[in-house]
Amino acid sequence: MTYFIEILIRGLMLGSLYAIVGMGLTLVWGVVGIVNIAHGEFVMLGAYFAFWAFSLLHVNPLFSFVLSVPLFFFFGMMIHKRITERLIK
Repeated sequence: MTYFIEILIRGLMLGSLYAIVGMGLTLVWGVVGIVNIAHGEFVMLGAYFAFWAFSLLHVNPLFSFVLSVPLFFFFGMMIHKRITERLIK
């Protein structure tokens, strides 16, 4: 029974991660009107940064997640302002 609960929790965590990525893609498509192919790369960079901060810098895992989300949000905004808007024009 414990194994079943563990698998259920892991499935919910993975499903919520997929839902967040899907909502991000939908939000970018609805607001900007283009498909951001690099969306997955930004998600992976943020997850890698959170893992790196947790394992190498010994930061609390929740704090590393809370730190990586705004950091890569602003990084993505900077890339959009510098590159994507110029390519659209």
